[in-house]
Amino acid sequence: MAFWSQFWTHTAWGVCLSLLWFTLPGWGVARLLGFARHPAPLSTLLIAPALGLCTYGSFSLLINAIFPYHFITLIFSWLGFQLLVWGWMWRYPVSTTEAFCPITNKYAIGLLLGAGVWSLLPTLQIVPFFRHDGRNDF
Repeated sequence: MAFWSQFWTHTAWGVCLSLLWFTLPGWGVARLLGFARHPAPLSTLLIAPALGLCTYGSFSLLINAIFPYHFITLIFSWLGFQLLVWGWMWRYPVSTTEAFCPITNKYAIGLLLGAGVWSLLPTLQIVPFFRHDGRNDF
């Protein structure tokens, strides 16, 4: 019986922490994308965890590829991402007259190429297992 009560307690704490961990960065990204102008703020709140997971997740992947994976590294990468997003919003406020997420073709192609290169980052840890019979000597 003790296992089940601890399991559900830890699960509830994990859900609350994940919502906080990904919703705050996602809310800032949603505002940068122009979701804050929508008449229903609940829709922005519902999409914020997904945006936070997509944007902060890839940012923390880069930080943890450079620095060792540790609790302190995660905290500082989260705070750094928050400072970047909210600082960007403060420096370049979102106009209410602009179209939703305006972007030119030049930047769209750059974003697609950047996303393609970025998606290769997780495979860097897999490559040594498929070369030289799993040895890590290059």
